[in-house]
Amino acid sequence: MKKKLLSVVLAGMMVAATLSGCGSTTKETEAVTEAATEAVTEVATEAETEEETEAAETEEVTEAAEETEEETEAAETEEAEEVTDYTLKEGVLMVGMEIGYPPMEYFDEDGATPIGFDVEVATALADVLGLELELVDTAWDGIFAGVTTDKYDCIISSVSYTEDRNDTYLLSSAYVANAPVIVVPNDSEIADIMDLEGMSVAVQMETTADYLIQEYVADGLDTDLRQYEKVINAFDEIKAGRVDAVCTDSVVASYYLGDDASDYKTVWQSEEKEPIVICMKQGNDALAEMINEGMAELFENGTMAELAVKYFGTEDVIEGLAEGFGVE
Repeated sequence: MKKKLLSVVLAGMMVAATLSGCGSTTKETEAVTEAATEAVTEVATEAETEEETEAAETEEVTEAAEETEEETEAAETEEAEEVTDYTLKEGVLMVGMEIGYPPMEYFDEDGATPIGFDVEVATALADVLGLELELVDTAWDGIFAGVTTDKYDCIISSVSYTEDRNDTYLLSSAYVANAPVIVVPNDSEIADIMDLEGMSVAVQMETTADYLIQEYVADGLDTDLRQYEKVINAFDEIKAGRVDAVCTDSVVASYYLGDDASDYKTVWQSEEKEPIVICMKQGNDALAEMINEGMAELFENGTMAELAVKYFGTEDVIEGLAEGFGVE
C-alpha cells in the first residue's frame, strides 16, 4: 500500500511538471495537482482502512489464541483437581493403618510384611479401583490427624463407627460388624462390666474400648483403667496376671489370646454395636463414592465373604452389610 501511495504521488508530480514545462496554464497545473492530491488522499484513506483491518484481524487472532490457551490451562487445572479430589497421588491409594492390631492388621513373622484382614481388604479395594496401594503405618493416637492433614487418602484400620467420628470425618458404610467386649480368665468371677468395680481393666488408648470404660468411670464405676499404646500390651498384661480384664473389639479378642484362648472367656458384649468403617477427610465426596463402589464390588464378587471366613471363621461378621454399599 505504501508503494502504491508513493507511485501515485510521483505520477502526479511528473504530470504537473510536464504540463508546466509544456506551457500549460496555471489552472491546468493546479487541476492536475489537485487530482493527484485527491488520489493520494484516497489511497491514504484506503491504506489506513487496510491497516486498521489488519490490526483488528491480528487482535482477533491474538485474543482467540489467548482464549484457547486459557481454556487449555483451565481444562488441565480442572483435570488435575479431579485427580486430587480422588487421591493425593495420581494412581495411588494411600491408606493410613496402625499395623499392630491382629487379626485386622499386623506384621508377618519377618516383622516387615503387613498382613491381616484390613490389609487384604485394602489390597483388594485398590485392585478393583485400578490403583496402586501404599500403606502408611501410623500410631493410633495420631491416625485421625493424619487423614485431616492429607498424609493419606483414608484410614482402613479397624475404625469403629461413632457419632462423634461421623460428625468429624467422612465415613463409609460398615464393612465388618463389631462390638466392645470384656475378656477375663476362666476362673474370674467377673461376669458383667459392672463387676469391674474395684478391679483393673486394660485397654488400648484412644480406642472406643478406652472411651467406653472412661464413660463408666465418669458415671461412678470405680475401676482401675490402664491404658496402653498397643492392644497386644493389654493382652500381655492379662496373661501375666497384672490386670483382671481386657476391654477390646470382639473381632480381635479371640485372636490375641492365641494358644491361650482356652484359658480365657468373653463375659460381656456391648449392646451398642460399633461397626467398622473406612474413614476419610470431611468433604472428599469423590473419594467416598469411589470407595463405596469398590467395596460394593468386593461384596458382590465374594471377596469379603472369603476374607471373613479366612480371618474369623465365619461370614457372620459381614452379614447384611453389603446392603450399605447398595448391594441387594
